[in-house]
Amino acid sequence: MSDSCNPISGDLVYVPSHVDLKRIHHGHAGLNSVTEFLRLEEPATMLVAEAAGESVQVVYRGTKWMVELKHAYPVRSEEKRQ
Repeated sequence: MSDSCNPISGDLVYVPSHVDLKRIHHGHAGLNSVTEFLRLEEPATMLVAEAAGESVQVVYRGTKWMVELKHAYPVRSEEKRQ
């Protein structure tokens, strides 16, 4: 994320338009493959389900997707900003 914060489950993140969301299948011997992808046409705020290295699992329209951390920006309340 851009401000070096690491999201945790339950956080909200803002994801800009034209970012790819991916669904990943975790195969045998650590081999992973993309099974679906979706390019956002509009920006969206998403709930973090789980942080995973350089990516974060988010909930978008009721489905879990992976997005690269560099495209996820923290949503902060006014209380946390002060």
